Amino acid sequence: MFFRVNRQYIINISFIEKLTKFFNYKMIIKLYGFTDLQIIVSKERISQLKSWLDR
Repeated sequence: MFFRVNRQYIINISFIEKLTKFFNYKMIIKLYGFTDLQIIVSKERISQLKSWLDR
């Protein structure tokens, strides 16, 4: 399953390594195999992301 976290990235649920809270109600996603990449989830997408992960 794929999810668009922002305008630049669509991610696969199986590649999520870590979710971290970021300032101003945003989150950072780290993916397996991409050590230098930190994807910022917009505050508008966080609630959609959480419901997507709960499925």
